[in-house]
Amino acid sequence: TITALVLCNNNIGIDGAQSLANLLHNNKTIQRLNLGWNGIGSEGALHIADTLRNNHILTTLHLDINDINNQGTKYLADALHYNTTLKILILSNNNIDDTGALYLANMLNINKTLTKLVLCENKIDSTGVKYLANA
Repeated sequence: TITALVLCNNNIGIDGAQSLANLLHNNKTIQRLNLGWNGIGSEGALHIADTLRNNHILTTLHLDINDINNQGTKYLADALHYNTTLKILILSNNNIDDTGALYLANMLNINKTLTKLVLCENKIDSTGVKYLANA
C-alpha cells in the first residue's frame, strides 16, 4: 500500500494537479504527497485545496517551487480552515507576499492541526512576519 507519493520536478501543471486532486478525493492510504517543482500555479493549488477540505488522510504536503501566488495561498488557507489532518505544509519558493502571509495567519488562528509551515524564499517582509507571529 502506497502511503507516500513523490512527484517533484515532473512539470505536471494544472491538469496533473486536477488529476491528483481527483485521486486524493477518494484516497484512503496516501499520507505524504510531494508535488514540489511542478508548475501547478494558483489554479492547480485551487484543485488541491478543494480536496484538502474533505481529505482526512493526508498529513504532509509539499507545494514548493510551484509559482503559487497570493490567490493560490488563499485557496489553500481557506481549505485548511476545515482540514483536521494536515500537519506539514511546505510552500517555499513561490510568489507569496504579505497578503498571502495574512491569509495563512488567519488560517492558523483556526487550524490547530498544522504544526509545520515552511515559507522560505517567498516575498514576505516584516509585515507578513508580524501577521504570522501573531497567529
